Parts: sequence; C-alpha cells; structure tokens
Amino acid sequence: EQEMELRPAENRKKVMIVGGGPGGLHAGWVAASRGHDVHLYEKQSRLGGQLNLGSVTRYKKEILSLIEFHKKQVEKAGISIHLNAEVTLETIKREKPDVVILSTGATPILPNVPGIERSIVVGLQQVLNGDPPEKKNAVVVGGGATGCEVAHHLAEHGSSVTIVEQLPKIALNLESITRKVLLKELRERGVRFLTGRTLSKVEESGVVVTAEDGTESFIEAGAVVIAIGNKPDNRLYEQIQSLGIPLYQIGDCLEPRSAKAAISEAATIGRSI
Repeated sequence: EQEMELRPAENRKKVMIVGGGPGGLHAGWVAASRGHDVHLYEKQSRLGGQLNLGSVTRYKKEILSLIEFHKKQVEKAGISIHLNAEVTLETIKREKPDVVILSTGATPILPNVPGIERSIVVGLQQVLNGDPPEKKNAVVVGGGATGCEVAHHLAEHGSSVTIVEQLPKIALNLESITRKVLLKELRERGVRFLTGRTLSKVEESGVVVTAEDGTESFIEAGAVVIAIGNKPDNRLYEQIQSLGIPLYQIGDCLEPRSAKAAISEAATIGRSI
C-alpha cells in the first residue's frame, strides 16, 4: 500500500501518452493525480482500445465497466484528451513533452498466403464493431481464445462457422472450466472444428486448407476472419529514441498480453515519473 501511494510529483512535467487503451488511460490519470500536465492522444474516435473489441460479445459486457471507470478517472484528473489524433515524430517535436509513454497496442498478424488481401478477409474490428454481423458462411482462422470468441459471436448471430486451427485441439490457452463451457456452446451453435490444418490460400469464395499429411481441401466462405495473434506496434518507439526524451512502453506495444498486465505496468510508471 505504501509503495502504491499517490505522492505529489517533485517536478511538474508535461507528459504525452500515445494510446487510449487501458494502459494509457491508467498511466494518464495516475500521473495527472500526482500533478503532471498530461496529454493523451488516441487515433480512434473513442477511448478504450482493445477493451472495446473485448466487450462486444454477450458474455463479456462487464468489461465495459472497466472502460467507464478509467474514463471517469481521466475526467476527474483533468487530462487533456485528443481523439482522432495519430501521433507522429513531428507531433512530438512540436509539443515538446518532458516524458512520452507509449501505449500504442498491437497489430494483427496476417499469414503470408496467396489471396490474403482479398475483400472476403475481414479483421476483428470489422466483426466486433458493435453491429450485428451479416449471416453468412464464415471461416475463422485460429482456434485460440480470440478465435473461439469470434466464432461464438458469429454463430450466435446466425452465421455458419468453421474454425481452422493448426494444433490438434482448440482453445488450449483457456482455463479448463471456461474452455469446457465455451466448447459446449460452440458445438450447440453448430460451429465446426477443423484441427491439424493450416490456411494455404484465400480464394474469391472461400479458403484452401492443408492437413498435416499434405491433403488440401476447400471450404466455402463469404467471410474469412484471421485470429492468429498480434505483434507489437512499436514503430513510433524506434523513431522517438533518437530525440533523447525519457520514453516508456506499456501494454501490447511492448509485448501482446492482458489488460491486467498493461494496467499493472501503467500504475508503476505513472507513480515513477
């Protein structure tokens, strides 16, 4: 409790936070509560980052309360919020912050296969945008927690869904009871599991997948959702280093992981600057 006490800052600094996800929001209100002049920049039109996507599915609505809590904390702390504002090296040179905290998140990994640029390939943001997805045949590439949740969401709204996973089982990164319940719900909604397969090609009306023995098969689809993971978005970090400004990274832009980890890092950094 003593370590996490919010003590007034010895020197008031201008702090620029890039990214309005859970890590950026938490670091912002902690730093502002200590007396720093905090400016938070978010390239999207709303705060929350990946938590907004995570709160769309029916059984994860409680995540919205975490977003609302941080929004209220930011408002109480008097942070300057800049929405629809993508930060570049020029922005940082112009604003002249004393400290920069990057919470720029991660970008989806796309497999290097023919046809991946086709219009039937849709991102998680297109599926989890808050609008009911179209009812169509869908293939979800990636059977981890995210892929299963997206498949559940699509099936719940009337789509016929196939999950393609290269491992022998799906949802292996989920806790056992949660996994059991989710698999049961997926089966009840008619979701098909194709394990031990990798995506080989995206065509106009579906995908070609390859089994471990080299056998290829075609799956008809009107939408292909890629959910095989994320990679850190750290492009800005490498550019800012040359300016010699104290620089911190938190959350997915350092390494893709949970909101809990991002908030923990943010709490520590917000108290240390």
